[in-house]
Formats: sequence, structure tokens, C-alpha cells
Amino acid sequence: FNSPEHVLTHKLDDRDLAAMYSLCWATMAPGLGEGFGYPIVESQACGTPVVHVNFAGGVALISDKRWLVDSVTTRLDGPYALQRPVFRAEDFADRLIEAMEWKRQEPQACAAYCSGAVEHYRWRHLKQRWAGLLGGWLQEIRNREEKS
Repeated sequence: FNSPEHVLTHKLDDRDLAAMYSLCWATMAPGLGEGFGYPIVESQACGTPVVHVNFAGGVALISDKRWLVDSVTTRLDGPYALQRPVFRAEDFADRLIEAMEWKRQEPQACAAYCSGAVEHYRWRHLKQRWAGLLGGWLQEIRNREEKS
């Protein structure tokens, strides 16, 4: 299955993964209802635009709404009848071609826009918030233990 256009990997370190994302002209995240999508943020952080279906949590991670593909309908999936989008492959292909052309024609602008769109997810910006949240939880546990 591996070829210059398709690479199947099972494990990459962060540096190699970032290099792979950076080499892509665009990435596709079809999204069937997942929440936060690490590949979406990782791709953009490496300067590569992501095309995503206009459905579920991934939509919030795509800052340029040109890269959202509308579904044509939905289908019910699995024993819990989860609603999943159905989209036209041609619509994805059109958006991907546009995104790839942007990166090809304006590589610096594309990279700056994409990485800037997800800058607020970098650990240096989130560390203080997470430390405060975890510290608050630990303090609540201590307070409960002291009362019992």
C-alpha cells in the first residue's frame, strides 16, 4: 500500500510526524462525529491546511470555513443509531485541490495562517490553565478528606 502518494505508518515520533504533516499539500479529515481531532490540529500546526466535513466537533478546529465540506445527508450507524454524515467525494476533492493550490502558491502565508489558527492549543499556552484545573481538583479532594 505504501507509495509516494500514500504512506501507512504505525508509529512515528513527534519530529517525524511533524515532518510528514509539513510535506503534505493538504490533509483530509472526514470526521464522522468525533470530538476533538488531534490530526486536525497537528496538521495545521505544521502549516498544512485541513479539509473536514461540516459536522461535529472538528468543525470548531477549522478556522477557514472554505475547508469545510457540507454533507448531502446523514445515515444511522451501529446499534445506537448514531447519526453520521454522508458527503460527495467530489466535494472533498474540490476543497482539497483548492487548499493544495493555496499552499503551493503562497506557502509562507498558508503555513503562517494554519499554524496561527491553532497556536492557542500549544502546551505553553495551556500549561497554566491545566495546572490550575488539576490543582483545584486536588484541593477539593484534600478538603473532602479533611472533613471526613
